[in-house]
Amino acid sequence: MNLPDKVLLERLVDKIFQIDARIRYAAFADIDGLVLVGGMRKGVDSYESDEDQTVGTIQRTLSGIMAREWERNYGEYKFTVRRFLKLTLFQFPLNELVLNISAEPEIQTTETARKIEDLLSHSTT
Repeated sequence: MNLPDKVLLERLVDKIFQIDARIRYAAFADIDGLVLVGGMRKGVDSYESDEDQTVGTIQRTLSGIMAREWERNYGEYKFTVRRFLKLTLFQFPLNELVLNISAEPEIQTTETARKIEDLLSHSTT
């Protein structure tokens, strides 16, 4: 497994938080759902307990990996957005990692996803 440098991933998380103040959480997880870097924005409380966060990260990561199975029929998997009453979830595949992001529900999903895609495409991961 050729994982990007941890320092690079930490810088990407910092840049993701700079994209929009409504981004609450940004973290890179491996294919097992283990968070490698990132987490909640400083000063923002999670809606989930620590246990629920761990389970949720694993579930979101697995769903991202499963979505890659559809690529042979639908083309390259770019990202997923899920809207809930309290927040919006974004998920971006990145080689053998998954980037999970949560944001306030009123965030502009298309514009935010485009900015994140641009950031990721210009990184050296």
